[in-house]
Amino acid sequence: MYGGDTTNGFSTVTCGSAQRLPNGNTLVTESDSGRAFEVTADREIVWEFYNPARVGKKGELVATLFEMIRLDAAAASEWLPGETAM
Repeated sequence: MYGGDTTNGFSTVTCGSAQRLPNGNTLVTESDSGRAFEVTADREIVWEFYNPARVGKKGELVATLFEMIRLDAAAASEWLPGETAM
C-alpha cells in the first residue's frame, strides 16, 4: 500500500482511483487536486501529471480528474490519427 510521504503526500475526498499496471507499478488518480502519478512497488514516483486546466473567476480552482487509465502502446493507432503502435 502507498500512502505517500512527507514530500509526496496525497489525498482525495471525492472519486480517485488506482490501476495496477502489468509492470507491477500502480497508476493513481488523485481527483480533487487534478493529479495523477505512477508509483513503483518500492514507493518511488516515476512520473506525475498535474491538470493545467483551471476554473473559477480567477482560475483558483483545479479542474478535477475523474480517472486516468494506462493504455497499451497498440491503443495509440486506434486513438491518435497518424500514430503507430510501438
